[in-house]
Amino acid sequence: MNGIVFRVMENELYVKMLEAMGAIATPMSSSELYSALQNGVVDGQENPIPFIISDMTYEVQKYLVTDGHVYSISPFIVNTEWYQSLPDDLREIFDDGVEEARRAAIQFVERQEKEGLEFLKENGMTVYEPTEEELEKWHKAVFDGSYGYITNLIGKDTVDAFLKQVEEAAE
Repeated sequence: MNGIVFRVMENELYVKMLEAMGAIATPMSSSELYSALQNGVVDGQENPIPFIISDMTYEVQKYLVTDGHVYSISPFIVNTEWYQSLPDDLREIFDDGVEEARRAAIQFVERQEKEGLEFLKENGMTVYEPTEEELEKWHKAVFDGSYGYITNLIGKDTVDAFLKQVEEAAE
């Protein structure tokens, strides 16, 4: 990605990620992206498939790489005091509902991505799906570029504890 100019959202973490891969990160509003691609101000974008479709930037963008360098979450947040005040039977019903919503949200995103990729291909985009080896290098670069920034922001111990929990959950 050396020297390629990418639009990123106005977020320092995304700037660090793209720079770690050798790209030139250009923070800008999504409302400016279509014309920036059209006029060659940027060469590409860092965005999920649904945004590429809704912003119609597929009309002025020829290539897409599905690298999976970001996995966005939709956390379910509830007041702990309120949750703890629920009787056990209601807490169990609540927990089951949250788990069902989580599964449904994952299925929705997976369906959006699958159908979105088909749509983009049908509309002339060339989609490249990296090999496992390429993804490993890509994700390492993103991690290396992000780790220092995040640890400076919230602390090394917090980040490392979180990463340990992620590793344990993945096993």
